[in-house]
Amino acid sequence: MTRIVFLSDFYFPFIGGAEEVCRMEAEELCKRGYEVFVVTSSMPGSREREDMRGVKVLRVRLRDISLKREASSKLAWLAIGLVNSMLSNNPLNAQAVKRVVESLRPDVVHVHNVGGKIPLLTLRALRRLRVPVVMTLHDYRLICPRATLFCHAKIPCRVPKFGCDILVKLQRTLLKNCVTKFISPSRFLADRLKEKLGEADVVVVPNPLQRIEAKPKEFLEPFQVLYVGRLVWYKGTHVLLEAFKKLKRKSAKLIIAGSGPELETVKRLSRTDGRIIPLGFVSEEEKSKLLIDASLVVVPSLWPEPFPMTILESFGSGTPVVASKVGGIQEIVRDGVNGMLFEPGDSEKLSTILTELSENEENLRRLSEGAAESARQYYIEKHIELLETIYLELLG
Repeated sequence: MTRIVFLSDFYFPFIGGAEEVCRMEAEELCKRGYEVFVVTSSMPGSREREDMRGVKVLRVRLRDISLKREASSKLAWLAIGLVNSMLSNNPLNAQAVKRVVESLRPDVVHVHNVGGKIPLLTLRALRRLRVPVVMTLHDYRLICPRATLFCHAKIPCRVPKFGCDILVKLQRTLLKNCVTKFISPSRFLADRLKEKLGEADVVVVPNPLQRIEAKPKEFLEPFQVLYVGRLVWYKGTHVLLEAFKKLKRKSAKLIIAGSGPELETVKRLSRTDGRIIPLGFVSEEEKSKLLIDASLVVVPSLWPEPFPMTILESFGSGTPVVASKVGGIQEIVRDGVNGMLFEPGDSEKLSTILTELSENEENLRRLSEGAAESARQYYIEKHIELLETIYLELLG
């Protein structure tokens, strides 16, 4: 029986988009007869070992000695980042994780988001096991200290600063000859990685969607616009709020589900416009219901998101997506087919799209049909087949 060991900073129930992909892969591989382990960091109240739907989860207690990244200047921010890069690669933590992985005697090690809790240095320690290491990318952290390709001043990074180069080169040195194959969910992310790590072996495998019978929806009043995600500047929530304010339909609703620094701004605006409804953080069950009830979902990102899971989940609910034409988003959302695209930051265009769709139910229904149809190409079964091909190739 082939034994797969996943490495991830966090795992269910401490979960985001990357952890959800890891969970789906682990559980589906279990169903196909693989022996699957997840090695992750321990969290308050979590068990050291547990069986979760056939997946054996091992949580390792790690020391957190990082500094708080609160700085008033770019130089201070980069200095703290450099110190934290060294501190996060605590060799004691790396050895602790390595010992656990080594005891499991894996055939393949599959890495998801690491570097925050589990040190990147761990991958260097794992070279002694002489097993293939696959790494799925979820952001730009290997080529950008902020992982977003955005500068400190909220502007896209065109030319990396000196301090950023130091941090990236440090990570690159740590990873040299440690990863057998990289997996990217989008062509955009794969191309950016190859630009910086020309020798990297990168294959594109889109993120998966749990199989559900995606169906077009019937649209009822009120016209509901939904945003789901973290409320930070580079996610573009301010662009959506500006666009929605111009929507004249009084019965329309803008539901904002998520938490973050911009939440207070959303709450303040909701006090003057009752159509804006801030919910704060919502559970997975609540999010699923919101997606089903929404007329459309807006993804107004300013940063080049590699592959937002929110878009797949929206398609799975038969909900069309209006999104920024940036990063990997434009590989998923097809303008006029399963959603609509606009240039990042263009609140005028977004407002025009929202107005047109709020007044044209037939067009909205057609986009819903396209969304439901698009969902089928991302079902988890197809994703796992691609993973199995990669594993078999690496195992010879």
